[in-house]
Amino acid sequence: MPAMDGRLLIVLDQFEEFVILADPERQKAFAALVADLHATPIKGLRLLLQEVVPAAGDGGKWLGNSDS
Repeated sequence: MPAMDGRLLIVLDQFEEFVILADPERQKAFAALVADLHATPIKGLRLLLQEVVPAAGDGGKWLGNSDS
């Protein structure tokens, strides 16, 4: 087993779904967590929020937009 070097990467893939679909209380709790991590960083911790960007001409269908 390789030696641990004290780093941790947390990846939240398709983060836009959380922003769009999560209830406001969960969004508020997550925002508080991120603010706390910013105010009191944890050595070696990295948080990666990945979002899907629609292709040009997609018309927002990935967001459930039926206007296009």
